[in-house]
Amino acid sequence: MTKQRQSITLRDVSNYNQTAFEYFTGVGSQKTPVKFKSLMAAITYCCSKIGIMLRSGGAKGADLFFESGIPQSDYEYSEIIHTDQNMSKRSYRTFKIKDSLAKMEAMDFIQKNSIHENWENIINNSGAIFSVGAHIRNIFQVVGLNIFTPKLSKFLICYTPDGASTLETVSESTGGTRTAIRTAITHGIPVFNLANKEHLTRIHAWVSRFEDCPIKVPPLISYF
Repeated sequence: MTKQRQSITLRDVSNYNQTAFEYFTGVGSQKTPVKFKSLMAAITYCCSKIGIMLRSGGAKGADLFFESGIPQSDYEYSEIIHTDQNMSKRSYRTFKIKDSLAKMEAMDFIQKNSIHENWENIINNSGAIFSVGAHIRNIFQVVGLNIFTPKLSKFLICYTPDGASTLETVSESTGGTRTAIRTAITHGIPVFNLANKEHLTRIHAWVSRFEDCPIKVPPLISYF
């Protein structure tokens, strides 16, 4: 029987008891090619089997591809963090961050660390409320639900068309995922981009070692 979805609104993140599990961040472009869906799902599944749960954001494309691999037994341990307009209808655990102080802390982090190159323009644009919320949400995808006592992701895996994974390669063309990538890099968290041939080859080989993974992943050559 499918468990009921848990939609949790955090109005005071300091009161949230984080799980004992470790996490990885699985995010990326909403236009991620469908051929990556099974690989992203398998990454989530295989990580969960070694005690590393998924953090993501519920957006179409890469986020949902990663989320489709959450084993039902681990639904209650996922950290899927949504914007107000982006609540999931799936069965696993989802969150909205409503804590004003936590959101202000995330905005301050973006400002101080140059996480977004046009941040001043965005936060002063009344028509960019969703964009502001999405970028704030991306911070929590990396640092965890309590930004004041971060439980950082062990690594970030993503797909963006430009293959960016370093500060030198991340740019506006990376899309909204650049917020999460820059946050990870700022915290010293490894970033792997599946549009990068070397990263793709390495991750595909790792997933292929899990013979009991029920998600069929196409051969590596099919991605090129």
